[in-house]
Parts: sequence; C-alpha cells; structure tokens
Amino acid sequence: MAQFKNTGKAIRRILLAKQQNEKIGIWGDYDPDGIPGATLIRSALLGAGFKRGDLTVILPNIKRYNRSFNPVHLRLLKRKGVSLILGVDFGTADFAQVKMAHDMGFDIILFDHHLQLPGKLPAILINHLQKGDHYPHKNWSGTGVAYKFFEAFYHDQKLDLVKLEKNIDLLTLALIADRIPIDGYNDKYIERGVHLLNRHTRPGLQAFLHLTENDHITRHQVMSTFISRFYPRRSNEENELYRLFTAKTQKAASRYAKILNGRYRAVRAEIDSSVQKGVDAYKAGARNVVVLRVNMPSLASGMVAAVSEGLVEKIEIPVFVYKRQKNFFQGSARAPLGSDFNLSKALDTCKDIMISYGGHPTAIGFHFKASKEKQFQKAVQEYFNNLSR
Repeated sequence: MAQFKNTGKAIRRILLAKQQNEKIGIWGDYDPDGIPGATLIRSALLGAGFKRGDLTVILPNIKRYNRSFNPVHLRLLKRKGVSLILGVDFGTADFAQVKMAHDMGFDIILFDHHLQLPGKLPAILINHLQKGDHYPHKNWSGTGVAYKFFEAFYHDQKLDLVKLEKNIDLLTLALIADRIPIDGYNDKYIERGVHLLNRHTRPGLQAFLHLTENDHITRHQVMSTFISRFYPRRSNEENELYRLFTAKTQKAASRYAKILNGRYRAVRAEIDSSVQKGVDAYKAGARNVVVLRVNMPSLASGMVAAVSEGLVEKIEIPVFVYKRQKNFFQGSARAPLGSDFNLSKALDTCKDIMISYGGHPTAIGFHFKASKEKQFQKAVQEYFNNLSR
C-alpha cells in the first residue's frame, strides 16, 4: 500500500500515545475542510480503541483566533493533560505557531494539503505536497490526507476498515468544499461518499437533507445542498457544524440543522444579490475573470466564500470576491472544478501588496492592504487576460 512520507513515524507516535494512555488534542481549521477533518480524526481514533475521554477537539473561532495554534487553546490543552496534538488542514507554513506549540511541550502531527515553504517545522508533517513525498495521488484536501493516513494506520494495525469507512461522507464533503480536482482515484471515494449521504447514516446530515427537502442528492448537488449552507455567518461560535456531524440523536441533529440552515436563510437574499452583481459584471464585459467587491454591511466575512461559490457555479470562470475589514480587504477566490486555472499564481503577481493568501489552485483565501485595491484588481485582471492570449 502506497503511503505518505512520515506515515510510519506518525503511526509509531500515535501507538505510543495509546500504550501510555496519553491524552490527545485534535485541532482543526475552522472551515468545511478542517471541521470534517477533525470529526473524522476523532472517529478514526475511537474506532481504533482510543478512549473518548482522552480526546479533546479544538476548533478555534476564526473571528477571534487564527486557524493555527494560539496560546489560549494550547493552555487549555495543557490543563487537560494533553501531550500530543493532531492538526488538520493547517500548519505546513505556520512555522511560528507550530514552534510555539512545540516549545510548550506538545508533540505534533499535522495532516495538511497546503504548499510547503522553506522553513523549519518541529512536527511530523503528513502532506502529499511536501518535498520528498512520492505518494502517487496528489488531489486531496486536509480531510483527505487524514483519511488516507488512517487508512494506512488501520491496515498496519489490522483494524476493521468498516469503522473508518463510515466517515467517507465527511471526506466527500471536504473534497467538494475545497474544490479539489477530481481524478480517477479520488473520484471513487466521492462516489462512495455520495452513496453514504443518500443512505442517511449520519443523523445530522439526514436532518439537514430533510430541512432542504431533499431525500436524494447527486454529487453535483452536494455543494448547494450542504456546503454553501455550512459557511458560518457569525463564525459558527458554538461549533454547530461539528455538533451537527457528531449528533447521535434525531433531536440534537434537528436542532443544529435548524441553526445552520436558519443562518443561511437569513443572509440568502444578500448572497444572491452579490452573486447577481458578479453575473452582471461578467455580462458587461469581464470575460476572463470577475473581481468583485461586496459592500453589504450585514454580510459576514465568512459568507464571502459562499458568494464566490455561487458566482463561479453560474459563470464558470475564475472569481475573486472580497469585503472591507477595517484597514484591509478579506476575500475568497474560486475557479471552476476541473479547470487548469491556478489562483495562487494569479496572486503571486501582486504578492507585494498582499497581507496573506493561501489555499490551492481552485480555491484560495486572501487578504490585501486597503490602500491597494486598484493595484489588486489590475494585477488579477492582467494575469487572466494574458492567459487568454
């Protein structure tokens, strides 16, 4: 069985934790890849015989904290006696934050899919895009990396794979949410995941389907039925999406499904209005890319991603959507699934005015200086105009 680089090392560290009854922290990025990833890791460890009370899931509110390690939650894990942290969908380039966690005494395993940058990372990195990794299949989200790792872990320990495979629905949601390119290998997992969604095996997603009046969905409906509604309006302050995924009773499942769907419905008109504004710009002559600023004050920053998702589905060209946040702009870019566009390369052309950006070729988040809006628009438009020549 092909494995990611460092798989053996990570397996040995996790087994040591089990032998020594160590407490484990599971830390996820706060988005529709990181939250399913954290849920999947917890389920995989429980299926492997780890004790429920020894596992703590951390999903820091991105409105107050960064997606990576922060002192507040690291101290919380210290108080709980955690010695090993498994992180998902972040960390590859978070050198300072990972060093901080390491210096506090934590051992760290990271399951990530973002590009590696030069620097020292005091952690066991599981990332198919890191230097020296020869895993043949390269199209995975953070959740996908975690799933494939635990597939190897279960195989190595001769565990029942059925316990892991019940999480393929989460893997499918994450792959589609992050707009990971579909190939002949990961497509098989998506097909199985959609089948699992339609079997209604997870109470929370069953309740969500009921609210959206869908008894059966296709893979092409996963984005509009689930993921577009999963982008938090108020930064998902009570971890409702995680609670939806892990709900055991129909009552709890219905509660969290109603909260998430209600928040989506509350801003649906604003999302649709912003999407239509982008469609109008496209019809007016923006043929290669749409760069759209949204101004609705009640449209929370987390919903900018929902606008970019809705817009790219309608016009099927790259879109960059952003909103003012005090002295900077925060945005989300998307390219059509299956396309050869590389959004990161577009932002590389104006990296001197960027505060930060990261993701992968067809889905990326970014921040740029408020005083540089015209330069940003010009750079992105010129990049895609040059591609068409």
